[in-house]
Amino acid sequence: MGKLTMNFFLRGQIIWLFIPIAIETFHVPIQLWLYARNLLHPIAALVLSFCFMGLWVSFSVLAPLIDACVEQKFPDAWNGLFWARQVTGYLITLLYLAYFGFSCAAVHHWRSGKKAVDGTSSDGDIEMKA
Repeated sequence: MGKLTMNFFLRGQIIWLFIPIAIETFHVPIQLWLYARNLLHPIAALVLSFCFMGLWVSFSVLAPLIDACVEQKFPDAWNGLFWARQVTGYLITLLYLAYFGFSCAAVHHWRSGKKAVDGTSSDGDIEMKA
């Protein structure tokens, strides 16, 4: 019974590691396809970058807590995988942080262009056209 429970737990632990990767498998190709065809709206890029940055931050923060709560000693190979998972999660978080900054700049540029077309200035006043 103990061996069955342990194998079930380890299987669940390994499956839990692949959740963000499985989500990214669908998200990244769709977003690249939209971007390549100039269909990706700046606000959609901003929202998606914020959400997926949060996904990777939460998994990177929760993973060590879950590993610390396990009442079992993992083999040395697991420690190597643990650190590889942590470093990868933090690097992807930094990439999403940069993406978040670029999408903020894109939204600012989009709003400035929209205001110029509408004839409003940055403080909301209507400009007089000669």
